[in-house]
Amino acid sequence: MRDKLDSLVDFPLDLDMSEFLINPNAGPCRYDLIAVSNHYGGMGGGHDTAYAKNKEDGKWYNFDDSSVSPASEDQISKAGYVLFYQRQDTVKGTGYFALDREEEEEEGEDDEENE
Repeated sequence: MRDKLDSLVDFPLDLDMSEFLINPNAGPCRYDLIAVSNHYGGMGGGHDTAYAKNKEDGKWYNFDDSSVSPASEDQISKAGYVLFYQRQDTVKGTGYFALDREEEEEEGEDDEENE
């Protein structure tokens, strides 16, 4: 059986992929790290944990079996083997979606009616 690779991978919290776009006018291509899956041990067994960012409070948490505890960005493990990124312009409320703009327009109309 092959041994597990132990090379540390330096990964950013904010990933900019713009330089890899074929069309530079395609807009922003930035991603936020939202979770990291970790494995401690070898190929034959070990222990898995995860760090994930709560979308409601914006804070990081460590998930270890049935235990969940607060974590800081500094604690996010370099033992990560699966990284989860979310494109920044896919987060509701960014204004990039037509739906967001429609909601803003409706709120503006409601404000005008209430005056």
